[in-house]
This record gives sequence, structure tokens and C-alpha cells, in this order.
Amino acid sequence: MLTLVFCDTLEEIEKNRLRALSLLIGHSAFGTSKLIVMKPTKGELGLLDLARVDDTDSLPETDGLITTDPNIVLSANTADCNMIAMYGHGNHGLVLGLIHISRYMADKGGHTQAFGYMSETYGLSPGTTRMIFAPSIKAESYKFPDISEAQKSDPRWRDYIYKDKAGPWHVNTTRKIVEELQDEGVQSENMYLNPIDMGSDPNFFFSSPTCGARPRARW
Repeated sequence: MLTLVFCDTLEEIEKNRLRALSLLIGHSAFGTSKLIVMKPTKGELGLLDLARVDDTDSLPETDGLITTDPNIVLSANTADCNMIAMYGHGNHGLVLGLIHISRYMADKGGHTQAFGYMSETYGLSPGTTRMIFAPSIKAESYKFPDISEAQKSDPRWRDYIYKDKAGPWHVNTTRKIVEELQDEGVQSENMYLNPIDMGSDPNFFFSSPTCGARPRARW
């Protein structure tokens, strides 16, 4: 997974993404590659298995792209949600999934649903599947004046929310995702979590309005 920092215009983002793709294509391991960009929904997971899609040039919004084609490069515009590359050897070769998990989707279990689909459909083994987490917002920065009473009392969130002495509530979405994937059998040594906190690093775009958006920061 490449995490690229660009300026804050969509035009420049697209130019730099295509430059990165051209460098990948120039590498013999990639051959002739096609770039497919995810359009996240922040709503229903809506996994798209590209092996079952006739027209990859016109894709709907989705929170998950899956491919077995080594000539396809998956990409997405993201700010502070968790973006996860899940990959490994299945029954018929390599399988790659690019999964977007917002706080809403973490509550719905989108990460385990995506991994479950890849395991059931392509035979990925939890013990050998690897996962790379792109930069995302960390609990220290993901803070709210208050959260819903439903979330406070939800046992699924009990270990992933806390209130500091200054008053704000913090939500540790990444830890919830990681530990629930580990419960599915994914090994901790096969998971890489980028340490960058999108909520505090000035070089990255951060969009959460509840925590103070930085619309002019770089992406």
C-alpha cells in the first residue's frame, strides 16, 4: 500500500496518483496496470467484487473493492477513516481487498464482513492473511463533547471509548477494528498499523467537523 501526500486540490491529487501509477507500471512486476479509484459511502458496506463486475469503468459508491487480477491497482481518496488493504493467497492465487471503515461501519462490523467474504469466497486463511492500515485518526485526536447514550452502554464499545479529565469523549475505532479482526483469527504479526495520527499531523487532511476540520491541509 502506498500512502501519498498531495496538495489539497482534486486535480493535483489525480495528477500525482497517475504519476505514481506510471512508476508502478514501469516496474516489471506490475506489467500493464489499470487504476480503479474507490468512492467511499460512509454508509452500507456494499462490497464490490471486481471479478463479478462487467464494467469497471463505471462503478457505484462502495466501501470495499476486491480483486484477484494482478493488473488492477486499487486506490481511494480518504481523510481520517480507516483504510485497510487485506491480502493473501486464496484457493486460486492472490486476493486483494481495499476496505474503507468509518466509525459507522466499525459499529456495523464492516471489517469482519469484508474479511468473512474474502475467506468464504476465495479461501483466505486468517492465519496467513496480511493487513495494512493506512494513516487514520487515532483515539487521542478523535474526541467529542459527548457521545450517544447507546454507544456508552453498548458492550461492543465498552473497551474503545473513554472520557479524559478535560471532558471530551474519545473513540478508539482502530483498536476496535484490529481486535475484532484478531478475534477472527488474523495474526497480530501480520497486521501493520501506520502510526500517523491524521487528527494531529499537519501534513495530512483531516475532515471530522466535530474535532475541528482542517480543509486547507494537505491530503
